[in-house]
Amino acid sequence: MKRFAFGSLRIRLIFLVLFAVLPALGLMLDLGMEQRSPSISLAQERALELARSISDVQRRLIADTRQILFTLSQLPEVRQHNPVACSAVCANLLKESEGYTGFAVAKPDGDVFASAPPLAQPVNLADRPWFQRLVQSRGFVVGEYQKGRISDKATIVLTHPVLDDTGRLKAIVGAGLDLNWLSRFIAESSLPADTKFTIVDRNGTILVRYPDQKEFVGRSMPETSLVKAVLAEGEGVMEAPGLDGIPCFYGFTSLAFGSGSVHVVVGFPEQLAFAEGQQELIFNLALLGTVALLALVAAWFGGDLFIVRQVSALLVAAKGLADGNLTVRTGVSYGRGELGQLARAFDQIAESLEFHKAERRKSEEIYRSVVDNITMGVSLISIKMEILAINNQMRQWYPGLDPTTRPLCYQAYNDPLREGVCSYCPTAQTIRDGLVHEAITETPRGNQIMRYKIISSPIKDQAGNVLAAIEVVEDVTERMLAQEEKVKLETQLRQAQKMEAIGTLAGGIAHDFNNILGIISGYTDLTMLDMLEGSREMEQLECIRKAVYRAKELVQQILTFSRQREEELIPLRVSSLVKEALKMLRATLPSIIDIRWNIQASESEDLILGYPSQIHQVLMNLCTNASHAIGDQAGIIDVNLSRIQWEQEDSARPLELNQGYYLELTVSDTGCGIDPKIMDRIFEPYFTTKEAGVGTGMGLAVVHGIVKNHGGAITVESEPGKGSSFHVFFPALKDKGKHDGEMPLEPIPTGKECILLVDDEAALGQVAEKMLKHLGYEVVNRTSSIEALEAFRANPGRFDLVLTDRTMPQMTGMVLAREILKIRPDIPIILCTGFSDTLTQGKAAASGIREIVLKPFLLNDMARAVRHVLDQCKKTKSTL
Repeated sequence: MKRFAFGSLRIRLIFLVLFAVLPALGLMLDLGMEQRSPSISLAQERALELARSISDVQRRLIADTRQILFTLSQLPEVRQHNPVACSAVCANLLKESEGYTGFAVAKPDGDVFASAPPLAQPVNLADRPWFQRLVQSRGFVVGEYQKGRISDKATIVLTHPVLDDTGRLKAIVGAGLDLNWLSRFIAESSLPADTKFTIVDRNGTILVRYPDQKEFVGRSMPETSLVKAVLAEGEGVMEAPGLDGIPCFYGFTSLAFGSGSVHVVVGFPEQLAFAEGQQELIFNLALLGTVALLALVAAWFGGDLFIVRQVSALLVAAKGLADGNLTVRTGVSYGRGELGQLARAFDQIAESLEFHKAERRKSEEIYRSVVDNITMGVSLISIKMEILAINNQMRQWYPGLDPTTRPLCYQAYNDPLREGVCSYCPTAQTIRDGLVHEAITETPRGNQIMRYKIISSPIKDQAGNVLAAIEVVEDVTERMLAQEEKVKLETQLRQAQKMEAIGTLAGGIAHDFNNILGIISGYTDLTMLDMLEGSREMEQLECIRKAVYRAKELVQQILTFSRQREEELIPLRVSSLVKEALKMLRATLPSIIDIRWNIQASESEDLILGYPSQIHQVLMNLCTNASHAIGDQAGIIDVNLSRIQWEQEDSARPLELNQGYYLELTVSDTGCGIDPKIMDRIFEPYFTTKEAGVGTGMGLAVVHGIVKNHGGAITVESEPGKGSSFHVFFPALKDKGKHDGEMPLEPIPTGKECILLVDDEAALGQVAEKMLKHLGYEVVNRTSSIEALEAFRANPGRFDLVLTDRTMPQMTGMVLAREILKIRPDIPIILCTGFSDTLTQGKAAASGIREIVLKPFLLNDMARAVRHVLDQCKKTKSTL
């Protein structure tokens, strides 16, 4: 039964009692031996001498083995856990060394990774008592008798630790001593006849026996008197029954080494002459046995009461702790004795383990909570590309995905029918080379293309082998869309900056150009006054006058397009804008492109309400786009303008248009056409099929925005390889008068007042002076604002009106106006400018300026402006 095993505490107490009795037993034996004849002493001395001789042989054998194991422990192959090299070394040792069953090298956890003979299956030695003693002592250890797990032979294991520089156990080297070989070796050493020798380990197990090797080797016989004496005394002589029951004279000695010892016993048979002395010895032994029995009974029950119960409680608590129950406690009172202190220490260990386990569980829960609640998906992928675990984000992205089934990631995350890993997969690359990789993928989800950034990191063992990979997936869709939007905005900003630069340039050009036009128009008007109505010269001058007017309007359109002038929504005749735009296009498009136009709408039918420059831009963009579609080949661009009427039931009517009259502007080309796959995207901003650096992708988007802003619609018809047709519809207006620059024929007002004229452009000042004098006014002309101010200051009451240019050196027209008004606040002032970007009528009025006249001014325009301001001034004075 287990409770009577040698390792139990009660049995050990009994053995302690027995050991206490051994001195008395030795005394009796000594007395008995004194009564024996000298021959007995001689026999015992011979037995002891033989025991010592055999002990010396065994000591040398163990010393040699220890030296071999020490040498083996110093080998780099052993310290580096190289199984192949270590196995080769062990095999060579086994071949060259006699008397060993094998050599082995094990890891600190007991796993044998090299041996000779080779392992048939994995072997772990951690359960061997000698292994546990070596781990504790860190020194050379001789084990007990055992049946070799590697050699399957009766053996005794000798082991030596492999320590690093810090004393940490790195490996264990061991040799198995062949007990059968040892028995034969000693038997062949010329022992006297009938000699019996036995080698016993410290636990009473028979290691070597001669004769009767097979009968006794491996048996544990600590209960025999011979073994008891040997274990108790270590070295000596005695007369006792042998293991086979035959009385003998015995000599025995012990061999201590490492953390253990063995005992050598040599015996000779007794002679019949010793029978009387043996009887007396038996009597004494019986008496001693009785005393020992009483002591044993006392030790049995007293030990149970004072020791075993407390130790049993500790054992139960230890088993509970081993089973994972960290709440278990000993229940033993903490006294001053060793067992009480041991119980206290045990309970403290259990409390500490329970606390650390709770902390570890808390830490694991925090880590799991962090992983499960981050907005990035986390997957654990095996080297076979199997999904081992996922976090909550991945469960939300892939509902129903069960990692316990170990699905393949490229099927679970992509296509269930896919047969291999994705070509871009960073996780597969990480598993191959053990490095961190990342990639950005696009995955359709519903009606949206999702973009994910995948980063994979390896999980490696101590040897650097990849065991698995951690895959972190981040949804970067919004970030990349924001980046794309940023690029678009930057492009728009650059375009706006370009337009601003163009506008600044256009403003400067407009000022000088309008001055030139002013001179032309002024002298044209003055010359027309001297011509006969209806003459050929009169007609030619009229043509010049109209050209100047159209040039003036063109400058205004340029300023409007470049955002230097706000444009007004006015009634427009589209036909005249179409003709003007086509003239400009003809000068810019390649000559191999034939531009054809057909205006079917009459002058009473081509009127719309719109922004002139924007309608102009629509036609320019559509024709430019058509030119790009034609490319370097010869082609045709057709432009048609017609008036149509949409009825409510018309199936061809665009959905955004109501029934009514519309002007239809059609631009057709014979170019490459539009791919049906991209037809729905052609009006998107920045969408372009041209190569990088050619076009901005804004042309059709601008056209679409302008048409929608005018309450119209645009449709497209296209066939790849044959060309495209864009149909633009604008709501038509009824003709209610003159529009788009028609020249009014009203009487020109005159006067006799005195006007101070200021313009730094001498030629323009001269023509303005002649025009004003022709109208009857007295004119004082100055080309310097400083001189004009001095002239006004010299005689303020002389002047009825000041007509000044806006942009002049030394002093601008605005500054001059303020200085003059300081001298005479009621003087009316007219400001002339060829370019007005920020100056409005309201700002001018706030500065005391009565009227703004834009250059180039025609004679009738100047006459009406001057007369209007003077008449208003007179009305104001009369009311005062």
